[in-house]
Amino acid sequence: MENRVEKVAVADGSFDLHLWVPESGHGPAVLLVQEIYGVGPYIRAVAEELAGLGYVVGAPDLFWRIQPGWVADHSEAGTTESLRVGARFDVPQGVADAA
Repeated sequence: MENRVEKVAVADGSFDLHLWVPESGHGPAVLLVQEIYGVGPYIRAVAEELAGLGYVVGAPDLFWRIQPGWVADHSEAGTTESLRVGARFDVPQGVADAA
């Protein structure tokens, strides 16, 4: 399976789209929305599993305006910090980015 990062341009900048492509090189697409911990180990594991099933998976860095590349541990400290970062997330803007 192929894994790469593409840049997505929007009106006010650009962000990373993590992309997983199955061995076949094609398949139905899934937009995998990050959790508050970012595009971290859990999201990457889910994306790899889906790509292994034949899906093309894209996981955008939706916190790019707040803290590009945000990744936090699934721990008490990581959750606290992720909630702080997530509280600054503009949902309508994030939906527009995902679209």
